Amino acid sequence: MNAIEISHLENVCAGISDNMRTLFPNFNLLFLIGPPDKKPTIVTSLLSKLSGHPAVNEAFLILKPWTSSTKRSAFLGLSEGHEDALFSFKSVPEFKTLAFIAIDTSLYSEFERAIQDVHRLMAIFLSTYSTHLKNPIDKNGNVFVNIPNQLAATQLNLKADIYSTLQMLKDGQYDVASRLAKQRSIETLSPQSNFNPEEFSFPIALDVINYTIEKQLSSAISKYSPSQILSCYQLAEQITSCFNVENLQSWIQFANFSQTMAWSGFTPNQILGAAINTSTNPFIKAIGHMLAELTNLAPTEESHLPNGYNPFIAEEINKIRHERTIEETFEMILIHAMEAESPAPLIRVANNQNDALLKGKISGWSAGALHAAAKAYIGAKDRGIPPIQAARLEFQSVYLRSDWTLLQQLGQYVIEQYRQGKIMTMHELIKWSTERTDTRFIAESLYATVNDPHYIPPKNSESKSSQTTSKNKSSLSDEKSSPAALDFSFELDNVS
Repeated sequence: MNAIEISHLENVCAGISDNMRTLFPNFNLLFLIGPPDKKPTIVTSLLSKLSGHPAVNEAFLILKPWTSSTKRSAFLGLSEGHEDALFSFKSVPEFKTLAFIAIDTSLYSEFERAIQDVHRLMAIFLSTYSTHLKNPIDKNGNVFVNIPNQLAATQLNLKADIYSTLQMLKDGQYDVASRLAKQRSIETLSPQSNFNPEEFSFPIALDVINYTIEKQLSSAISKYSPSQILSCYQLAEQITSCFNVENLQSWIQFANFSQTMAWSGFTPNQILGAAINTSTNPFIKAIGHMLAELTNLAPTEESHLPNGYNPFIAEEINKIRHERTIEETFEMILIHAMEAESPAPLIRVANNQNDALLKGKISGWSAGALHAAAKAYIGAKDRGIPPIQAARLEFQSVYLRSDWTLLQQLGQYVIEQYRQGKIMTMHELIKWSTERTDTRFIAESLYATVNDPHYIPPKNSESKSSQTTSKNKSSLSDEKSSPAALDFSFELDNVS
């Protein structure tokens, strides 16, 4: 945003603060607006202005940590102070309240996006303040957002998105509901780090919001006054209450599965295809159809979905597909090993499969058994048996000792690391697998890969997290760009 837009943003926030003071005379809503490097200056100036306020010491406890925190745009909390009746010339002492909302201007290239976040954070503040008024504290202190679990976070964010939409409609942004629904849909279908699409279920509320707008059920979106803030918030609460726990849990499950697939290399079209064409849950299917319509994406047909772990289907089916892939892959590798008269194909595919673990790809992984088979192939002459027979026997023996559940845990760990913005390397995989006795078979294979003189680490293993789609910069992948996104890249034609 340019200087003029930032000035306009400050004026809008000042107007909101004035309206809140009109509603609550003992209340002061303060916006901290600026880039991260200006945090200390903003706090110093604000604390100077608050000198003498009964809650200034409590405010310091909120503002000081914020100057060095990674929090960007956020509702920071409430500070409440007891005004001494002796000095205020009042017979009954009063509590005076401060509230703080931080707006990081470096996040926004567009003024509308900044205003949208202001309204979202206002809803979170109003929710916190409403709960606080029902259970007030009887001494000086601070009050923060209370989000006990993911379901509560999803409910709060839905209310905040709805409130923001209603406020933007008041300002003439008539397509804001559809734009936000599409944004949340794209975020859900694209890999996200440091952002949880599970907690942003706005797309499921779009029809109700459009109905509300069409029928003009409330004047909250048309009139502008201090009371309009509360009317808008109450309407947002009413709309949010239309969605029960089952609705929200279905969204959470859909978004979680989508993120697992997105980080594993599935495209948005393929994720939608998996949800619509393979899930047996009607709510999941309905959400898939809804997001396909919002994003204008064609779900991939089930027959065209690439091999790989699909959380939308039963785990038993995933396990069967995993085992089938292992058997089929091994038979193909043996053919190449016989043609090459070398264990190189076994080693090459094992290394490729371990590389695939860096992307959370677990279905069809049998690198441990492949490395063992390659070793048996090499030692077959000393034992006086055919190398192919030795490789097959050793592969089957080691493969039977592998555990699909442990592979699932490893895949989940890898994806969780990416979602937290961390970088995954072969070293991290080895560390995870050596810390547990039941995953040593994975660690041994990983060690074999990194110690292989012919092994070349994948170039993108160190930069995976930098390729994520951030909260404010989401984009859809083109399915045609990676038609076999989940292939282990065995490169059987080049392994000899």
